[in-house]
Amino acid sequence: MSPSDSDEVLIKQKIMPRMEDGELIWIGEGKKTVDVQGIKDRFHSLKIETDWKRLDEINRYRNDIEHYHSPVSAGSVQKMVSNSFLVIANFIRDYLEEDPRELLGEGVYDVMQKIEEVYNRDKAFCIDKLKSLTYFNETISNAFLDIKCLECGSELITSTDQDISADSTSYSCRSCNDEFVYEEVVTDLFEKKYALSHRDIMSGEEDISCSCPECGGFFLYYEGFCVACGVENNLVCDLCSEKAHPSEAEVFEGRCSYCNYKWEKMMAE
Repeated sequence: MSPSDSDEVLIKQKIMPRMEDGELIWIGEGKKTVDVQGIKDRFHSLKIETDWKRLDEINRYRNDIEHYHSPVSAGSVQKMVSNSFLVIANFIRDYLEEDPRELLGEGVYDVMQKIEEVYNRDKAFCIDKLKSLTYFNETISNAFLDIKCLECGSELITSTDQDISADSTSYSCRSCNDEFVYEEVVTDLFEKKYALSHRDIMSGEEDISCSCPECGGFFLYYEGFCVACGVENNLVCDLCSEKAHPSEAEVFEGRCSYCNYKWEKMMAE
């Protein structure tokens, strides 16, 4: 999209104005190109859309291996290469209006496509086994398709068995071979899904989880069930039948704060 004779102005970090034939034009200067944030800003101003979530993950990995080291597993790297292939191919088709195979060359294109096919095949295998399991409810079964390895972060994690209850089998990672039990996997999944950031807390966001009154696991307050043991409980106060606040459910043993205050006062008398 850079104009001809502009020294590829849109990818250059330094841009200088110039007057030519009474017209103001912008020219790229030097060899230094824009960084990731500069690319994002220019894409936004030019209304170019791309999958930044995938690109940010790839960029973090690139920074780790360039400056430090990365704990990311081979399977996770395989996924990132697959993701990069999708981003590149879509960009070439949508914005360069060219054929990715022709632009990249058949050798590069075929290698990237093969990696994508292998990863997708492994991912499909994992999902098929997860879908065969029986879950406490639909919320858990839908969320479970996004589980990641607690050790290496790979999405290539699946159940050891199939066609049984999800809490009755173990889970293994096809990237690092670590194994986990149901409670570990489901708790990690929902804690990350519903975790409040510092900004959320400062802005007054309310925690929507608490400890399960039965097993102490991750209990979804508004949905009224525990993801770890499956117990359902609407957490109403035992004395006044009003719904107790999440912070009160465990502290006051089934009583809301007001009823607990009256109960303690009565017991003291």
